[in-house]
Amino acid sequence: MSKKIAIILSGPWRYVDKVIDNIDSLIGKDIDYDFFIHLWKEDLGNKKRIEDKYNYERVIFNNHVKNISWEKPNTKEEVSEIYGEWTGCHSTINAMTGMFSSINTTLNVIESIFDRSDYTHVLRIRTDVIFFGKILSKDMLNECIYVSENPLLPKGWISDHIMLAPIEKFKNIWRFSEFDSFIKDFDESERNPEKYLERKIQSLKYDVCINNEHWVRYLDYHIIYNPAKDNDPEFIKNIMMKENGVEKLYAYVLSDADKVEANNIIKYWDRSFKGKVSRRLAKVLRK
Repeated sequence: MSKKIAIILSGPWRYVDKVIDNIDSLIGKDIDYDFFIHLWKEDLGNKKRIEDKYNYERVIFNNHVKNISWEKPNTKEEVSEIYGEWTGCHSTINAMTGMFSSINTTLNVIESIFDRSDYTHVLRIRTDVIFFGKILSKDMLNECIYVSENPLLPKGWISDHIMLAPIEKFKNIWRFSEFDSFIKDFDESERNPEKYLERKIQSLKYDVCINNEHWVRYLDYHIIYNPAKDNDPEFIKNIMMKENGVEKLYAYVLSDADKVEANNIIKYWDRSFKGKVSRRLAKVLRK
């Protein structure tokens, strides 16, 4: 059976037109794929980007775009009124629940089409991602689950930036039958998406494969903030300060010096988390 990927792009519009172009230019020619896109009509989270130039035609008329869903987002107040506003992360409750809801909705779309059995894998990507190099190879279309490596997270937590998995495993991780049952599970993970995904994958006894050639934040991909964040690499900040910085970043090729800087940031956060673990362990031992 030939292998085909359903690429789920979900989130506010942000840079989805540029993400699609970025993927089309870097994904292997031997990879068969379609885009399934879920977009919120507004960005009502607390991480709204400065608006960029939108090119709707590049999305609508792209030959790989199979489906586009538009949905009105819930406000923080609407979600908080029923479920409370607390979260265990930096995002608001409506943004966090919206991420899972949009992916769940898109999986239902895939399930409803007549050629759904053509898709063997799902690749989930945010609408503000840029890849700096080859996205994946055909030998990654196996039974493993591949996830992005985010050095800003403690070891073991599962980043929600990028995930590739066989379609049935992906559905078991992300899909839910009713929202209340999802919220209950989310509460047990302290309303933290990375902890939730870690718990979910562990409970399903799935293997997470590490592929150092792909998806290390700052080195292989980046989450674009506009304006840039304080902890972004200097080469990112310098580009984003320019006029049309987002477009310039999508056209940028990392230099050797950029890769050295990215690796130094990754090593810094690795040492930082190891230090925190050591301090916590010492505190426990002193008790």
